[in-house]
Amino acid sequence: VISNEVSGRTTNLTVGDITGFFILRVELSEMTYDQRLIMMLFDLIPQKVIMMLECGPMCCPIIFHESLIKGNWSLKGDYCLRIDGIDLDGVWENMVIQIGEITIDGGNSLSSQIRMDEEKRNRAKEIAILEKKLASEKQPRKKKELFDRIRALKQY
Repeated sequence: VISNEVSGRTTNLTVGDITGFFILRVELSEMTYDQRLIMMLFDLIPQKVIMMLECGPMCCPIIFHESLIKGNWSLKGDYCLRIDGIDLDGVWENMVIQIGEITIDGGNSLSSQIRMDEEKRNRAKEIAILEKKLASEKQPRKKKELFDRIRALKQY
């Protein structure tokens, strides 16, 4: 269900590359969902969209900008998205930052910061997998190789 439209027509903001975006309410029967279905919905809708997943009294915002960015589940009444920016491009970027709780470091663009955060998450996952392998490995040579790979990933 389309719950809101943010555009030059509905707000007092100037239009940039982004002419507007929609906020959709998606009601779920349970808080778990298949991420591939959410991606399919984003692919089918040609406009910029924020999806508010709702399950009972809880809600979770999801947005697609370079990759799928998911917010945290919270009570419907407690969640608030602020419209910050001088034009719709700025408002969209601030929505992405709010939902993803992104901190932009050292003059990076939003897109580059998202990629860097994704790389950090992937490295952390790989380190966790390698540490489990290291704990169960018996051979000293393989343990040394795993340890060296973990150390190299942590230094990066």
